[in-house]
Parts: sequence; C-alpha cells; structure tokens
Amino acid sequence: MADYWKSLPKKYCDFCKCWITDNKASRDFHERGFRHQANVRRRVHDIQKNSTIQERERQKYQNEMLKIEAAALKSFQANDVSRDPSLTSEFATTKSISSQIIRPSSSTSKVISTNRFGEDFGDAESQTLANGKRRALETIAKSFEKKSKWLEAKTSDGDSYYWNKETMETRKDPPKSGFLSIIEQEQLKMATQQSGTSNTDDDDVKSEVYRIDPYGGWKTIEKYDTSKMVDLQLPGQDVAQIVAEIEQTKQEEERESREGKRPAFEFQERTVESLDTKKSKNDKTISIGFKQRKQKQTNQRNIRNQINDD
Repeated sequence: MADYWKSLPKKYCDFCKCWITDNKASRDFHERGFRHQANVRRRVHDIQKNSTIQERERQKYQNEMLKIEAAALKSFQANDVSRDPSLTSEFATTKSISSQIIRPSSSTSKVISTNRFGEDFGDAESQTLANGKRRALETIAKSFEKKSKWLEAKTSDGDSYYWNKETMETRKDPPKSGFLSIIEQEQLKMATQQSGTSNTDDDDVKSEVYRIDPYGGWKTIEKYDTSKMVDLQLPGQDVAQIVAEIEQTKQEEERESREGKRPAFEFQERTVESLDTKKSKNDKTISIGFKQRKQKQTNQRNIRNQINDD
C-alpha cells in the first residue's frame, strides 16, 4: 500500500476569521490571546446593540399600533354611536384589545370577560374570540402599513397626486395598494396628537436620559449677603492705597510741569552722515562685502573598480 500525506485537522474561529489547529493546546492558546478576547467582546457588544435597536423598533411599532387603534376606535365610535346611541354603554366598558394582546404580561382569557348581553364567555369561546380579534388587528395593521406608504396631496391648481414617503415617487393614478387621503391624514394627525399625551415614545425618553452636555449646564449664581459673613480677622491688604498714591504722584508731576516749576524733558538730535562706505588714506571708497569660506572636501568618494577574476 502506498504512503500518502494527511494534513492536520483545522478549526475555523468565527470571531477572528482564521483557521487554527484542531487540538486542545492550540485552541486554549488561541482563546487566551488578546486578539481573540477583543473580538469576542466586540461581538457581544454588537449583539447587545442590535438587540437594543430591535427593542426600540418593537416598542415604536407597538406605539404606532396603539395610535392606529385609537384613531380607528374614535372613528368607529363617532360613526356607530350617531346611528345607534345605545352602543355607548358597551363602548364605555370595553377595554383596549391591542393593549391587552400585545403586552406579554396580560392573558388572553381576561381580555373580554363578558359579551354585549352581560353573559360570561366560556374558556374556549373567549380564546377563539381573542384569537379572532388578534388576527383581525394583524390584518388591519398590515393593510394600513401598505396603505400608509402612499399619501394623497394636491397641487396649487387643485389637482390630486400621490407620493410615496419611502421612495419619494410621485404619480397621478391612485396606487392599487391603497393610499391615505387628505381627510384620513388629518384624522390620523389629530388622533396622534391626542394619544401623544398618554402614550409617550420610549425612544425619545431614552435619548433625553442619555444625552450628556460636555460643557455643563447653566447655573444661577447666588448673591451672598456680606453683612452675614464671618469676620476671619485676616490681615488687610494695602493694594488700593498704593495705587492711589501712584495716581496722586502722577497728577502732582503733571501739575508742576504745566506751571513751569519742574523743567520739562529735553531731547537732542544727532545726525550721522553715512555708514555705507569707508574712506582710506587715498580717498578711495572701499566696498563692504562678506568673505565666503572655502569648504573643505573631507568626504571623498571611495570608488572601487570591479575586479574580474578570469
């Protein structure tokens, strides 16, 4: 039987993106390394960051669902109560369905305890009704999500057109997936403003909490009452007195100079003929210049000839 070469088993490190020898000593040496531990910490930090972002998106979606439910319930009550005023008692006792279903702490059996006639539901009936309401809310949410992408607007001439808020695409024909009319946009805006007081966005709250001012905030400086300060009996400083004496001497000197008692300063002026040239004994001008220093050639090139050993 012929001999053949077999390579050592390798193991791929997903954190460092490299291959290592698949044995206990090599694995322990690699895992104890500084580079591997830094990559592991970086991966854990990325996972935590992504989970935080997902939680914010989930909370934001939940708040949007609550706003949608509030707007739909308000419109539903306004339309149906005007037709049948006897439904006001039922709407007054009915709890929010999406708030009970979306929150994990609540149970589905406690969502709707009685029907419109005041009779208790059975366990199976209440579970079926809750599941049906949940599926209906999911369907409404999906259709509203598709519909809310396109918004209706009008030009200055009064012509209607439709634009996509994600892709900023505009078109004249109404989209097949649906659109939000101008009236629906105003109703949704009013419902959002009304529900914004009770349902605050957690993302905005977190951003306000973790916002740090590097320069610090403004502080009001309190004025202290000097009469209530304790006398520490410290030695006095004569700085103000010294300054006053200097100012007084200056004023006296100026007054004496104006009256003529003190002689004023006299300045004398001398002129120099020239400094450019010098005259020798023969009255010949000698030019002034700088003498250049000769550079010593100390660094001589060492030239070697190639020796051919033939």
